[in-house]
Amino acid sequence: MSFRKRYALSIPLIYASIGALWILFSDRILASFVHDIELYAQYQTYKGWVYVCATSFLLYLLIRAYVFRVEKYEKELKKERDYNRLLFEKSSMGLVLCKIDGTLVDVNEAYAKIIGRTVDETLKLTYWDITPQEYKEEELKQIESLKNTGRYGPYEKHYIHKDGHLVPVRLQGILIKINGEEFILSSVEDITELKIAEKALKESEQRYREVVDNATSVILRLSIDGKINFINKFGVEFFGFSYDELIGKDVIGTIVPERETTGRDLKEFISSILKNTEKYKYNINENIKKNGERVWIFWVNKVIYDEQRKPKEILSIGTDITELKKANEELERYKGHLEKLVSERTRELEEANERLKELDRLKSMFIATMSHELRTPLNSIIGFSSILLNEWLGPLNEEQKLNIATINRAGKHLLALINDVIDISKIEAGVIDVFPEDFELSELITEAIKNFENDITKKNLKLSVDIQSIKMHTDRRRLFQCIMNLLSNAIKFTEKGFIKMSSSVNGDFVEIIVEDSGTGIKEEDLMKLFKPFQRFEMPDKAKIPGTGLGLYLTRKIVTEILKGDIIVKSKYGVGSKFILKIPVKLM
Repeated sequence: MSFRKRYALSIPLIYASIGALWILFSDRILASFVHDIELYAQYQTYKGWVYVCATSFLLYLLIRAYVFRVEKYEKELKKERDYNRLLFEKSSMGLVLCKIDGTLVDVNEAYAKIIGRTVDETLKLTYWDITPQEYKEEELKQIESLKNTGRYGPYEKHYIHKDGHLVPVRLQGILIKINGEEFILSSVEDITELKIAEKALKESEQRYREVVDNATSVILRLSIDGKINFINKFGVEFFGFSYDELIGKDVIGTIVPERETTGRDLKEFISSILKNTEKYKYNINENIKKNGERVWIFWVNKVIYDEQRKPKEILSIGTDITELKKANEELERYKGHLEKLVSERTRELEEANERLKELDRLKSMFIATMSHELRTPLNSIIGFSSILLNEWLGPLNEEQKLNIATINRAGKHLLALINDVIDISKIEAGVIDVFPEDFELSELITEAIKNFENDITKKNLKLSVDIQSIKMHTDRRRLFQCIMNLLSNAIKFTEKGFIKMSSSVNGDFVEIIVEDSGTGIKEEDLMKLFKPFQRFEMPDKAKIPGTGLGLYLTRKIVTEILKGDIIVKSKYGVGSKFILKIPVKLM
């Protein structure tokens, strides 16, 4: 029963109760005090008027209270309706009230905005006007669910926008009754941005999948108990298993043996990674293919943590280094022999240098032509040993580093020797190329000095440089080669004292001077100074390392390529001065 009916019914009930009590008690009270019949009748009339006046006033108060309460109730009800209406109209979620047949009864601005219309335009449509025909069957199912359960959804579909394009939406609603008629109250969410994000995510996942599958490395995801959660296509093909044979299986016993051929136990390998993540961040271990073949793989392992910083997974990326390991083992077997072999070959080459003086122009031409074939093997040795020494392919112990450093050093020595021989042969054969270019002399000298800073510091030599700023046009690389040879000799033959470098311009020529306070050169040796394969002893009878080709090659370059001259002034026990005199511009 409503408030109005309940309150209106109380008024006659109260009035009837008061009237009954008045009639019942007033006559008895009056009869007990008044015994005269005429006076009693007169008082009865007065009593009636009193009853009418009192009850009228009381009735007025009751009706007034009723009206006041009704007005207050209506105000509160209106305020509540206005508030609910405001929520409906201003809600950011699309809201719509429609009949079962699809007639739109009420919509808010958010709903109208989804389909690109105003509220008034939208109310002229029916639900079926904005729903594509393809959803008709699904809509009927949702209406059936609504009738059976009193609600439908949430489910996703499309609306037809005013401009014709389809808008993805998510709907859900309930069945309500208003004045005995059934209506559907629905909330509608525009999920366009969500769909775009989902599409972008799917495309990103697809690209990630393509990258992972096409990678030329094995990519694994392992659970913390060692089960394989993921392996990429390359990994499956590499190990020769199928996905079903690996996914969910323990990595130990499938692609990782319980024990390596070296004897190392791998059964606790996963727990070791989790206990010491830094130690096993980079790791090499033996693996096994389905056919039983053993392979060595360099693994990069990363432990993945959850929000509580607890390990939840291990990501491992592996590269097959079986052939490299075999080569390394082969290198280990021959490291002692190779050192001896390099030494013997160096000695043989030095002996051969003596015989090179007897070779004629034809042999020089042949050597110049074969430069590539001579350099390539040594470049391979130097390059491969540098890769190993820099630990690009895995860590080395100290003994391995020392041995590989020896190989690298010996290779560079041999390459330098061969380069000198080839340069001389090319000059003698007349097939060497000249590449003049513009450069600043002071910059070239500074670059050359930097290569010997450590040697000068170790010997505690005093270096002074007075080089003018001179723009030159000649073969920079060949001039640099000559200055490097002169600086190298000055440092070799100077145990204490100084090294000076200076320059001056004399007409079209520049003079570059390298002076030292070293051992100097005996007068009888000056005549053979620029001959090939000449080596001079130190005062303590010790021989300086070298082939005796440096000054010979320098003179060849200066005179035949740079079109200049080299002059030497020396006094034994005092020091030496070498002067390069070359044209500022090579024509």
